[in-house]
Amino acid sequence: MMRSECLITFPGTHNMLKAEMQLNSQGISTRSMPLPSDLGDSCGFCLRLWLEDVTMGLFILKELKIPYGTVYRIIESEQGKYYDVFA
Repeated sequence: MMRSECLITFPGTHNMLKAEMQLNSQGISTRSMPLPSDLGDSCGFCLRLWLEDVTMGLFILKELKIPYGTVYRIIESEQGKYYDVFA
């Protein structure tokens, strides 16, 4: 079974970079990437992380008062890839 991944959007690039640094330093593996165009523009970047890390990741972001936008679960099917609002 494949592991599911999520994307977290941010209101600004500075927020995304700070979140990436903090989450990675606390053992949550993230990857920054351009925000898929069908998810709007936000700051243009997002963090990709494993679904099982999202709850702890969001807890850390809230505790550190790092603003974030929408969380999307990445769904891959025979019809292609799409994004479902997760939190």
